[in-house]
Amino acid sequence: MNQFYFESLSSCCVQLGVMTYGDVSKQSPETQAAIEQEVRALLKDSYERARNLLKTYSKEHKTLADALLRYETLDAKEIQMVLEGKSLDH
Repeated sequence: MNQFYFESLSSCCVQLGVMTYGDVSKQSPETQAAIEQEVRALLKDSYERARNLLKTYSKEHKTLADALLRYETLDAKEIQMVLEGKSLDH
């Protein structure tokens, strides 16, 4: 597994069951494999959730991006108006 992930795990810990592992470099190969498997599952789940959100709200992202390109900045009320399909007449 990439050293970056092990270092990240060392600094923030991963909880497996009821045990928390801090410094994974001091763990057995079996424990490291379990941690790696858990990290991969978490990353895959996070990737899929992000992908689904981007897919689900692609129209809104495009609409908001177009408004930002046109107006450069939007406040919360203007964002709501754009997402509701209302015109911004600045």
